[in-house]
Amino acid sequence: MNISGSTHTGLVRRSNQDSFCTENYGDFTVFAIADGMGGHNGGEFASRMAIDSLKKFFTDRSDDDVFTNSACITNFIKTLNKMIYQRSVEDDSLRGMGTTLTLCVANSSVALFFHVGDSRAYIIPREGIIHQITKDHSLVQFMIDTKQITPEEAKVHPNRNIITRAVGTESPLEVDVFVVSISEGDRILLCSDGLTNMVEDDEISFIVRENDVESAVGKLITRANDEGGVDNITAVLYEG
Repeated sequence: MNISGSTHTGLVRRSNQDSFCTENYGDFTVFAIADGMGGHNGGEFASRMAIDSLKKFFTDRSDDDVFTNSACITNFIKTLNKMIYQRSVEDDSLRGMGTTLTLCVANSSVALFFHVGDSRAYIIPREGIIHQITKDHSLVQFMIDTKQITPEEAKVHPNRNIITRAVGTESPLEVDVFVVSISEGDRILLCSDGLTNMVEDDEISFIVRENDVESAVGKLITRANDEGGVDNITAVLYEG
């Protein structure tokens, strides 16, 4: 198992509302990213609360077989949704906050993904092409699905940053869950839209394939900043 993660404010934003974690629990590894929304205070608080709560959840269950009880993780995310929403109601400075959450739980053969928002998870197999596991919960993705715009038009659409689902903004919350078989040498990338809005999938794949895990993460963030760095940038790369 080899894993590396990093986050960068970018070149335009004054604060970084992204959070991430990379945690090893012996038989499995947990890694996640959260991209906060709701203003400077709210966005930072929501993403940090999501990641901190996530780490505690898995620490308390480090001996459980999470691969046979994925429903407990989904239920935790739904509880987290209520916790963040309740905190936003109680504190006027945090009102309206929320966060994306893209989480992976992996061992040597299986990866479980839990997803809310427009951060992304990719598989870059040892042999084959990059594959996006998650589907964006965003306005432009809805417009693509309903054939109002093309994927090319979505890249420059003025409302491309509007998301349609987030942790902490509404109840009940629907969580996408994916189960993917993985092989030795396959790599999993979690990243915020600060990367994917700046760097095309083919270039992401090339950087990941041509570098070791730690170097690839640094180069992905550098490329996003080279293209303007208009948002916070977070990347976590795992190789089993």
